[in-house]
Amino acid sequence: MYQDYLMVVAGKDKDGQVVNTAWSTLTGTSWTLISNSTTIFSKKEGVMLVPYDDKFFLLGGIEADGKASKDIHISSDYGISWQTDTTRVFPSDYQARGFSSALVDNGQYIMLFAGKTANNSNELDQIWQGRINRLVSKKQ
Repeated sequence: MYQDYLMVVAGKDKDGQVVNTAWSTLTGTSWTLISNSTTIFSKKEGVMLVPYDDKFFLLGGIEADGKASKDIHISSDYGISWQTDTTRVFPSDYQARGFSSALVDNGQYIMLFAGKTANNSNELDQIWQGRINRLVSKKQ
């Protein structure tokens, strides 16, 4: 899972258009298109990308039409292919959002900080955490 490269998924291209592609680089100057996910997830920006459970989790984001998402997509092959994950979901009271800061802590929780429900909305003042419980015994 932990390769020596940087990956960027979704966002805006150099022309300001919202995209749903994944790019990677080993050098920071030369980039490679590793997937064009037009059939897996919609064009969005502000997604949260987290390495977790030996996979990449792509969480939420703001769709090209400005609507926030709370979709979860997973890649188990370093971002080449993506699947929609319908078995893991956010709580019903979690507001769809993009532009959150995300990290995985030592307790194997995915932590999401703040975020926005739309491009022009105020920052949320929330912290959310969730985890796959089987990972707790796996990592300890």
